[in-house]
Amino acid sequence: GELRDMVGVEAVLAVNEDDATSAVSVDVESLYRTHRRELVALARIVSGSSSVAEEAVQEVFVSLHRRRPSIKLGRELAYLRKATMLHLRGGWRRERTARKHMHSVVARPEPQDRSTPESAAIDRDRRHRIDEAMSTLSQRQRECVALRYFADLTEPAIAHELGISVGSVKTHLHRAREVLMSSLEDLR
Repeated sequence: GELRDMVGVEAVLAVNEDDATSAVSVDVESLYRTHRRELVALARIVSGSSSVAEEAVQEVFVSLHRRRPSIKLGRELAYLRKATMLHLRGGWRRERTARKHMHSVVARPEPQDRSTPESAAIDRDRRHRIDEAMSTLSQRQRECVALRYFADLTEPAIAHELGISVGSVKTHLHRAREVLMSSLEDLR
């Protein structure tokens, strides 16, 4: 209840305080070097935006650096994923609220990578189509898809990480697969 109402990284930073068994102080710089790229890629899949993903992960590490909480040994990546998801959820809430109060929202295009001509264009088109299809999913479906197919978590692990039942994870994944398969049929 109350934890779900908290927005952002501060919520997940508070989560670990009740589970101090085998918790250690974290080396934020080491965690950043080890997990930043994976977290940004995961956040990009969930958010559909490279800039939002970079910002979310940066905020997680800044907050982690400020608070220096103890994290259960061996659970650092799960902790960082959860903090990133909570930060993204907070951003979605802020965006939804802003849209309610603004008459128009102007989307800024993502910067394009122009490293190789034809293959880069095909990759951009493919990535754009996948991002568009992912954006039609609910927030929870995007989270489940990202954790299952990118982070390679099992359904019980996803349920634990998101604080939902395994049955809910299965339902979200099933519905998301149906939408994605019909939207991206020609990319298979």
